Amino acid sequence: MPDDAKAYPAYGAEVQRALIAEDALSTSAHPILGGRLMMGDVASHESDFFSWTQEQANLLQQRKFDQVDVDHLIEELKLMGARERRELMSRLRVLAMHLLKWKYQPAYRSRSWELTISNQRDELDIHLRENPALRSQLNEILIDSYRLARRDAEKETGIAEVVFPEHCPWTTEQLLNSGYIPD
Repeated sequence: MPDDAKAYPAYGAEVQRALIAEDALSTSAHPILGGRLMMGDVASHESDFFSWTQEQANLLQQRKFDQVDVDHLIEELKLMGARERRELMSRLRVLAMHLLKWKYQPAYRSRSWELTISNQRDELDIHLRENPALRSQLNEILIDSYRLARRDAEKETGIAEVVFPEHCPWTTEQLLNSGYIPD
């Protein structure tokens, strides 16, 4: 019996080989953190997301494609794209709601609303420069954003939702134009 097998005397030869191999893997140097790891310390997508991301990046940089967690990496890439889309939707929603409030409550117009409108436009500009492919989806995303903005405006203003136009009264060009403010 090999010396390594003595560590697992209660198990059959096949299980002993698997446990010995697992021990060898689990005590190898960690590619990101350096040093030695104990069994189970390899970063898991579920238990230590940040370490998992760093480990995956390192594996890709080292071209160790056979060790990359491909399924989770695909999932995360899709989620990253969805997050960028949701951010665009959220900013359009806030902008449209404030423009509705501006148009339908002129007596309450404030520097705060003006600042929110300006900030959302600035953030939208940056977001679209960083994610130019989203520009082609603006009209589609605006449909849902405006529907939600209309509901939000009702809650904030007390004006019945049916008073606001059913469809966004502004083009995407008007929404993004820093010089445009509705009457």
